[in-house]
Amino acid sequence: MKNGDYILIVPPEEYSGKRYRGRYAYEHQVVWWSNTGMTVPDGYCVHHKNEDKHDNRFTNLEIISISQHARSHVKPKELTALVCDYCKTPFIRDTKNVKFKKGIGQNRFYCSRSHMGKAQQVRNKSRVAQGYEQVAVNHCVGSSNLSSGAITLSSSG
Repeated sequence: MKNGDYILIVPPEEYSGKRYRGRYAYEHQVVWWSNTGMTVPDGYCVHHKNEDKHDNRFTNLEIISISQHARSHVKPKELTALVCDYCKTPFIRDTKNVKFKKGIGQNRFYCSRSHMGKAQQVRNKSRVAQGYEQVAVNHCVGSSNLSSGAITLSSSG
């Protein structure tokens, strides 16, 4: 019988460890008990050294604290090296927090929220300036010399 990935068995009558559904016990806990004569103390668990939950040989089992067991199963973070779009300083982020915009070509990354805000202000100022130049070119009457950047305005009114 199985409970998740672990194997449940009917233990011997003298087994005093935890039982499930009043009858079954995890095979790895019974193997530990039969080889050491001890049940698993509170705050500890039986860990499979090779990570194979079906390999219940005594040589593959060890008792470790629950917190140590949790730490042993944490996957290391994948990191991505980036360069701040504002200050050009290299920095590292957890890959799961980095989102690349596919096909757009606008991947902007910032080393801090303040640099993100400052870069946004710079972009807004440049857009406003371009907008005013565009309005001036579209609404002026007269000649313009765009190659030199000079615009001659004349009033018609």
